[in-house]
Amino acid sequence: MPYFEHEDGVFHMTEIANPLFFSDLPPEKQDEAWKLVLGSQSQKSLSDVSDFINSDVTIPKTYGLCEKDQTVPPELREMLVQAGGFDKVEKLSSGHFPFVSIPEETAKLFAQIALR
Repeated sequence: MPYFEHEDGVFHMTEIANPLFFSDLPPEKQDEAWKLVLGSQSQKSLSDVSDFINSDVTIPKTYGLCEKDQTVPPELREMLVQAGGFDKVEKLSSGHFPFVSIPEETAKLFAQIALR
């Protein structure tokens, strides 16, 4: 992953990732958004197989599909939806972090989902 640096089992996001993760924001807003997200992620979260998967959850599940996400290809998003056994897919007109670029719309959607 060219937008991560690997150190001691942790991936650290590099600034080259800005246009990928914040594809729905103008460049001048990407630097501000960068400060709002977690910049590191455990290697194990991306490489280890979990004993528990989405399809094990038996309550209704909704997948928030970010239509402008440049980090997760559409084919992979579709695979995640199918494999996860989601009951509903809600589309958000955003990049990878909808709570950064469209926070009000995202909060409203999450509230609607919680009340179903």
